[in-house]
Amino acid sequence: MNRRPRKNRKDTNAEALIQGESSTLDRRLFVAGGAVAAIGAVRLIGAMDEAPVPVATTPSVPLTPVTTPEPYPVGLPVDPTEDVRYLSPYQFGMVDGAADNTTAMQMLFDTMVLNPGARAVLPAGIINVTNLRIDYSGVEEQPTSGAPYGYAGPKIEGSSKRGTIIHQIEGTSGDLLTVQGKTGIASGPANNNKISGMSLSNLQLEGASTGGNGLYLRSIVDSNFDDLTISNAGGSGLYLARETFISGQVDEYFYGNRFSHVKLLANANWGVECSGTNAIASSFYDCEAIGNAAGGYRLAPSGMIMVHCLAIGNGVDDVSARGVLSLSNSNPLSTNNGLTLIGCRFEGNSGVGGYEVEIRSGSGHVITGAQFFATSGATMLGIGLDTNDDRMVRGLVVTGGYFAGDNRTGSQRVAVLGPRASSTSFDNLGVDPNQFTVSGAELIDDDSRDLWVANPSAFRVSNDGAVVMSPLAQSLVAPDTGAALGVVTGNNGKQSLVVRFPSGSAQVIASED
Repeated sequence: MNRRPRKNRKDTNAEALIQGESSTLDRRLFVAGGAVAAIGAVRLIGAMDEAPVPVATTPSVPLTPVTTPEPYPVGLPVDPTEDVRYLSPYQFGMVDGAADNTTAMQMLFDTMVLNPGARAVLPAGIINVTNLRIDYSGVEEQPTSGAPYGYAGPKIEGSSKRGTIIHQIEGTSGDLLTVQGKTGIASGPANNNKISGMSLSNLQLEGASTGGNGLYLRSIVDSNFDDLTISNAGGSGLYLARETFISGQVDEYFYGNRFSHVKLLANANWGVECSGTNAIASSFYDCEAIGNAAGGYRLAPSGMIMVHCLAIGNGVDDVSARGVLSLSNSNPLSTNNGLTLIGCRFEGNSGVGGYEVEIRSGSGHVITGAQFFATSGATMLGIGLDTNDDRMVRGLVVTGGYFAGDNRTGSQRVAVLGPRASSTSFDNLGVDPNQFTVSGAELIDDDSRDLWVANPSAFRVSNDGAVVMSPLAQSLVAPDTGAALGVVTGNNGKQSLVVRFPSGSAQVIASED
């Protein structure tokens, strides 16, 4: 495949910019390898712009020319648009090992905001800062619908998830890195005015004990956050916000964002925290929440999936802590639904009287193949327990997996189902009978509606760990007047025993194998 050669151009505007003069910059300036810097954000202006934007005439700094990248990285089109640019914090005055590189880093991010699709590579080492923002609040507002479908987000990459460390200086307050599109009324009803297609990867965000959240995200869609470590924040490691939602009018979308190989370590609040105002749709793959004080994942799900994620040692001995907490939104017009946990592991979260996983409301949640090692004495599942909220947990399905307690805590259960749980289904659970001090009916406490498969009074675990029905010990009571018991034959030729109640409703009691 032949690539279109790039035009070489001697750019006198670069020299003018370095001297602090206002000038118009060609869109190919950074791609062509020109050395550009100024104390303040720079917008690159091309022929398509109607008028140049002045560059701040603040004192300049000496520059070391940046090596021109190879023509176009693998994966870019043969004829890429001129909106592809490469930036470095050194172009804005960053000094390796400096006590405070906030100004240079903020200049870099401001410049990326003003130049859609800009790219930056951060060096290995510790970059000391106070607070940083990638904020589109000052960018020209987009129309309420149609093109361009949001602000083309930047691509920011470090050397590795533990190699490039953006470190928040101790004594700083506020979040370490805030990323947000337009908020409130300015967010509009659709994808426009949100950040779209951002990429942040291969670096560590290390908070200060006096600070806020490690990474705060709001009004952002279709973006990727990969191979990150977020640690030691004074708030939560990762905070996800969708504060404004009026259907059809304004909506700070938080949809289609993907988090993979994100490690959340020793943060003072949650590993991941949703604000809980409105529902959020995101996906998490191979993420780890370990040693966070309040819990692993505090979620407000709407079509949210977690695959092979870990929650280990979060909020140990804190009854209010959880490995996962799926909560109810404070805005009742934004519903919770579709939380799916696949192959996730929960170990040593919360404490005696608490829960490894608690689900407070929503429909259509699924837990499949989960592994529970409840070594801190917590019960594994708490479903529909919040009696202060009239919203229900409807249709939860729990299949397969492995359930092991600490073999010493008498109150520990596989699950506790409260009055706000309805139509819960347990199927083929792998309960380890050697890891509980109780057995049989006591493994599930049920105050719910319509628990499927096994009535807890008849629930037991066989010696090989299988969930089975216990023989009925009570004597039978004659049915109420109007009730009928009979046998029906299905299309498959198999018979089922059915009871019909005076109300007219019917229930299958047992079916032929």
